[in-house]
Amino acid sequence: DWRDVEFDRTDKNKPYLKTGKQFNVNITHDGHYSALIYHKLYKCGIDLVHLKRPHGIRDVPSFFQTMRRQFSDVEWRYIRAPFIDEEFQLQRFYRLWSLKESYIKGLGVGLWLDLERLSFQPHSQQ
Repeated sequence: DWRDVEFDRTDKNKPYLKTGKQFNVNITHDGHYSALIYHKLYKCGIDLVHLKRPHGIRDVPSFFQTMRRQFSDVEWRYIRAPFIDEEFQLQRFYRLWSLKESYIKGLGVGLWLDLERLSFQPHSQQ
């Protein structure tokens, strides 16, 4: 019965199923969107981002400057590749941010991890 389902959180704030069969679960939300992922055996993490210009930031280069320590040099070259406009750069930024957040949420370690050391290199140019 769904009323018997009870969730709790680890000391690092990762949700888990407290009652019934154990499985790995992760939840995300942004704006009007939400998503849940689970697996019986493997750790899992999920993140979603509604693509939008960041609130309170003067312009995209200023926003990137505030986030400079969250990405490796390889990632920044991908995000800020020449000849692409700021909207596409933001898409690339959020793509990598979601990958990083999904990964650390799956591990259950929280944002204390040095994100610059966690580097992704997308194969596509999108």
